Amino acid sequence: MTVLISTWLAKVNTTAIFKQTGGASALGQAQAEARTMPAAFVVLLSESATRNQSGTSFTSQTVTQRVGVVLAVDNKRDRSGEAGMDELETARDAVFTALHGTNLSGGKTPVEFVQGGVYSTNATTQWWMDEFLTTYFRRT
Repeated sequence: MTVLISTWLAKVNTTAIFKQTGGASALGQAQAEARTMPAAFVVLLSESATRNQSGTSFTSQTVTQRVGVVLAVDNKRDRSGEAGMDELETARDAVFTALHGTNLSGGKTPVEFVQGGVYSTNATTQWWMDEFLTTYFRRT
């Protein structure tokens, strides 16, 4: 069973801090959509599978799914950007609380944090992406 992006997004939506959430078919699309902040966008980054574990005509594989949560926070409140960084930390904490260590519907393993980093920044918006992963079985 596949872990759907909508499942990841539903978990992010359990937090009350985001004024806008959604998915994005590309990371660039998320930048164009962030009009109210803080905002969070869930994006499928990659899937990789083990070799077929079945000795029959059916396939059975463990798939590692990597998902990025792109966060946008308002950076306009002060010239130093410190207020925006405080808001970013609050947003990241909310995402970690919603995702880290949870078992998503269809998932084989609990969600793990992989890495995070600056996605983009400008005078008005600080963009950050945290990457998470889980695994699931794919059988056909």
